[in-house]
Amino acid sequence: YTNVRSLKSGFGGWTSAGYPAIGGTPDLDSAYSIFIADMEAYNTIGLAALAGCSAFEGPVRVANSKDDHQAKTFTSLPAKASIYIYRNQGYMRNEEIVVDVGSWSGGRTIGKTFLLAVMDPGEYIVVARGDEKEELQIEVEAGKIYFVRLAVRPAAVTANASLSLVDEGTGKAGVLECRLVELDD
Repeated sequence: YTNVRSLKSGFGGWTSAGYPAIGGTPDLDSAYSIFIADMEAYNTIGLAALAGCSAFEGPVRVANSKDDHQAKTFTSLPAKASIYIYRNQGYMRNEEIVVDVGSWSGGRTIGKTFLLAVMDPGEYIVVARGDEKEELQIEVEAGKIYFVRLAVRPAAVTANASLSLVDEGTGKAGVLECRLVELDD
C-alpha cells in the first residue's frame, strides 16, 4: 500500500478501518515457540569463549551409544553406590555446569546430559559450579542407586545450579531423557 501514513493505532486500528489482513488470526503460541527455538543460537557460546579465557575447554562431549545404553540399564554394583547426576532441562541448555562428587571430578554438563559417579559407600558432597557454588550432602550405601537432579537458572554472568535428591522413578525418567557425558581427560 502506498497511501499508508501512520500505524499509530496499531494492527487493531488497521483492521477496524477495514483494511485487509492476510493470513487471518496470528497463532501466537507457534510464533513464540519458533522465536524461542531460534533464540537458542544466541546461547551457544559461553562467556569464557567470548572473553578469550584459557579455561574454555571446548564443547561437552557425549559418550558413545553403547556406554550411554549400558549406563541406562541402572545396574547396581554390590560393593559400590551409583550416583546419577542428570540435567534434563532444555532451558539454558548450552550453559556448562561443572559437577564434582567428593574428590571425583565428574565433568561438565549441558542440558539433556547426565554423569554417573560410581563411589564407595560413605558421605559425599555433590558440588555444581556455575556463577555460584551449589552443594548437596549425600550419604550413599553399597548396592544402591541414587539420583540427583541438576536444575539451571539464569544468573548475573552465566548460570547457577540447584541440586536435589529425587526418588528412583523420577530419576530414571529424567536420566532416560538425557545422554551420558564423556568425561574430560
